[in-house]
Amino acid sequence: MIIPGKIRDMVGCLAGWIIYRVAKLLAKLLNRTKSKNRLSKNTVLRMQQLFPMIDLNRVRYCENAKLPVNLIRKGTKKMNAMTLRYMISFTWTNV
Repeated sequence: MIIPGKIRDMVGCLAGWIIYRVAKLLAKLLNRTKSKNRLSKNTVLRMQQLFPMIDLNRVRYCENAKLPVNLIRKGTKKMNAMTLRYMISFTWTNV
């Protein structure tokens, strides 16, 4: 049937949207005291050819961040970085 398939797709889209919003909010809360750094001018110049459609001057990164996904993951398969829009969060330092 077409209708149950469309409902399933709508529920899937809504669930994805909710998960994204919750992850973004948790990332902000967990890392609110961490400094947000800009990419260096040299890095922006090198990366502009690879990503011409992205305004790399808006990109920020956070070192030693706590990632929301690692709160629910167990064992050694932890995430090392996460990107939400123009913010990149790394779990390590000296990026």
